[in-house]
Amino acid sequence: MTRLSFIALICLVGPAHAFAQTGVDCASATVGLDFDGDSDPQATQFLLGRYGCGAVTLKLKAVLEDDDLELKVQEAFVQTNLGEALSLTFGKAIATYDKSQFFRPLDVVQSDRLNFDIRDTSGALAGLPQVAIAHFGGSATTRFLFSSDFKNEPDGANQGLDQVVMSHAGFAGGADYELVARYAEGNINTFSLGVAASTALNDFALSYGTIIFQRDVRRFDKRAALATAGALGSADDTWFPQFALGVTVNPPFDPSLSLTLEAFHDGTGLTESEWVAIGGGFGPLPYLRQNYLGISAQRSFGIVDGTLSEIYNVDDGSSNIRLGIHFERSGFDVNIVREWSIGETGDEFVSGDMKTILEMRFDL
Repeated sequence: MTRLSFIALICLVGPAHAFAQTGVDCASATVGLDFDGDSDPQATQFLLGRYGCGAVTLKLKAVLEDDDLELKVQEAFVQTNLGEALSLTFGKAIATYDKSQFFRPLDVVQSDRLNFDIRDTSGALAGLPQVAIAHFGGSATTRFLFSSDFKNEPDGANQGLDQVVMSHAGFAGGADYELVARYAEGNINTFSLGVAASTALNDFALSYGTIIFQRDVRRFDKRAALATAGALGSADDTWFPQFALGVTVNPPFDPSLSLTLEAFHDGTGLTESEWVAIGGGFGPLPYLRQNYLGISAQRSFGIVDGTLSEIYNVDDGSSNIRLGIHFERSGFDVNIVREWSIGETGDEFVSGDMKTILEMRFDL
């Protein structure tokens, strides 16, 4: 697999007429402020997005931090039809496959999702350069995706990797499903195979589940922590299971209320002995352990939505909690999130860690 082939394909298949479909009446802008504790804003983010502009999708983020302004392209891709049953997507895009609400282990192309925040409130998750061809047949969709992050060095997550993904989505036995196989090549070559499915239990409850097996694909910060502690043994060269199982309920007595409970097991996470070996609390990245629960309650109050969610670490009993309020009216959105942690020293989440996020979006 060569990266030159990816660049050549971009040059060959870039249809100029797709860009001609771009309009200027479908833009939106988001301004976000991140606070740690009660201190001054840590970062100011301006998310500029264009959606539904013909075949083009563009999402930009400008981050102002410590008087330094940095422009980041979150997504920039073109999607066009190649006939009645084929579509082509190329550019920098976020690829999703999973059906779970919290941990989404089947989103293998975006394997760094957990590095930021699974709820991704501040829009940190960015796409990867890719070419994808999808075939639509009846209720099924088959997709081939090739991604090459040729601008970055491999980091053990998804940065700097060449990836090939085959997926097949459809409906059978009363359930929506997606089968995914992925091979990634970089400083660590990995292979992943998984399936996600969801089905309605009744008129007010939806269940979903994901299971995936990955070969030698521990996240880079986990590998670094174990290597530093001299605890990265031969057992790391194996198949790791990950699975998520959950249910979302809209109670018949209050259809505007949505309740979600999701269990997640990450075989790539640190065991108790490994956690002790590295001294606990390694690095700023979350979700280093193996077993978690995701719990959320969301209710609409007209133009205002309220959300309370918790990520509970089953292994050590610590929690990360978020309370969010979302206001929307006439193309103007305000999102306020208060985040705090409950836990003891040595736990993954430690009491006293607090953060406030303020975001505003408006249509242009």
